Amino acid sequence: MLAVSKNNELLNKLNPKHIVPVLYSVASDGKKIYAVARGIISEDKIIDNILAIDRYYHKLETR
Repeated sequence: MLAVSKNNELLNKLNPKHIVPVLYSVASDGKKIYAVARGIISEDKIIDNILAIDRYYHKLETR
């Protein structure tokens, strides 16, 4: 039961307006969550968003 309430709390922080569908990417260590898409968008836009997230965070790692 605790895990469910923790998940609900996290989801409310990530998506306070409760827009659905929503897509997140989570780092393999579970420490970072990236918003990829909220609402209805095209597959191409999802791919663009994933690539933009990847470019942005690789820049941060090389600083």
